[in-house]
Amino acid sequence: NVIGRWRSRKHTFALALSDSEGGAIRTVDARPMQSLFTAMGKEGYPLPSTCGGGGTCGLCRVRIGPDLPILPADLACQHQITSPLSVTLPHGLLDATDIEADVVSSTFITPDMYELRLSLPEPLDFRAGSYVQVEIPPFTSSLDELDLPDQVKAQWERSGTAKTFGTDAPVFRTYSLASAPGEFGSKIVLNIRLALPKIGMTDVPVGVGSAFLLTRKSGDTVHLRGPFGDFHIDEDADEIIFIGGGAGIAPIRSMILDQLKVKRTSSRISFWYGARTQEHIAYQEDLDELVAAYPNFSWHVALSDAAETDNWTGPRGLIHELVRDQYIISHPD
Repeated sequence: NVIGRWRSRKHTFALALSDSEGGAIRTVDARPMQSLFTAMGKEGYPLPSTCGGGGTCGLCRVRIGPDLPILPADLACQHQITSPLSVTLPHGLLDATDIEADVVSSTFITPDMYELRLSLPEPLDFRAGSYVQVEIPPFTSSLDELDLPDQVKAQWERSGTAKTFGTDAPVFRTYSLASAPGEFGSKIVLNIRLALPKIGMTDVPVGVGSAFLLTRKSGDTVHLRGPFGDFHIDEDADEIIFIGGGAGIAPIRSMILDQLKVKRTSSRISFWYGARTQEHIAYQEDLDELVAAYPNFSWHVALSDAAETDNWTGPRGLIHELVRDQYIISHPD
């Protein structure tokens, strides 16, 4: 009960931490009356998050035991520590590598998404589908200090959100690796969507991580941790179907290139990509080249916000509905 928790607030509970693939094991002591997400950060194991533990991004998912009731969302930020726990963490989190990366370039590839290229001291050993955490240090900046495309700057101004942004305390943001293992040697690529509020939501700030990384220029340093993650391909799959939209293309791009160019898989691979407009289609030329080079690969696009006057002759609507109605519904499996 609440009174019992208050009385035990000065005690600690043991957290038995293990890796999802059965590797590193740690035990730490955490104080009650805080979320598991907060406790993990204080112990030096920040969990993946883009909302900072607000319960909206769904990334801090862990396996917890024993004998805990099943909750609507098994997120670390929604679990308050009230007893000893065993916690299974995403692969790599317990033996993470700290990396000082240098910014090579930052280029917008759609109206709201940019490709950040980073140079590492040595090639990163990771599996396609993995992610890294980027540390966002305390900082302040403003829209006027950013070198943005006119279209992006106009979108920011139309949104009505504040032109100044920053954070008083260090935070971590999570980004999937868009580059395939070994694709660029000691360089990696991240796809980052500039998180702007919708028009009229003037009390919502710009995404602190995506905005901070836009302040980084060529030669600036960025602090990373990783690689992490359990989002990987079943290498025995007879067929692989990818479904994603927007910046969700990042890990999919990595896995497709890895399967086709490195592993030389003969499995059928299809990619179903959702974008708002034709301008929001990322890596179209690269994907078209893969179709021409690999007979077992195909990709398909649906636009959700294309104007009726646009010269788009392809499917319109939401991508999950397209793949369901045009492929899954008649699939033999």
